[in-house]
Amino acid sequence: MAAPKENENAEKFEEIIELIEDGMSLRKACIKLGMSTRTFYNWIEQDEVKQQQYARAIICRADSIFEEILDIADDSSGDKKFTEKGEVIDSEYVQRSKLRVDARKWAVSKMNPKKYGDRVLNENLNKNIDFSNMTDKEFEEELRKVNRVLNG
Repeated sequence: MAAPKENENAEKFEEIIELIEDGMSLRKACIKLGMSTRTFYNWIEQDEVKQQQYARAIICRADSIFEEILDIADDSSGDKKFTEKGEVIDSEYVQRSKLRVDARKWAVSKMNPKKYGDRVLNENLNKNIDFSNMTDKEFEEELRKVNRVLNG
């Protein structure tokens, strides 16, 4: 039978994993449960299964934050306010929402770059182009290719 402290630690670990999966940072989850991040890192350093659970939780966190981005973008409830001039756009609220979206977009692009990162297309990767022997027509064609890559 597991010791009470081990059961308590296992429960705390599961709670932290759930909080992370729901979009909370590890630091905030640990603060919420009254423990240090160092303790959490010690737990995962000693247990490969816990490492895998944490890795999955991080992926879920990126997905949760992505969904939050959509919620923020779709919420127009604070976009307008009423003043003595009538209904007007609350530009401070709109800008704050934009900042919240942009910060989250940046974060998820770092958390899961394959899924949420910017994709850069480079058709000429590792291809050296010798412009010195090109005709004007060939040069213009290569320039068009580069413009297509840069401008989509």
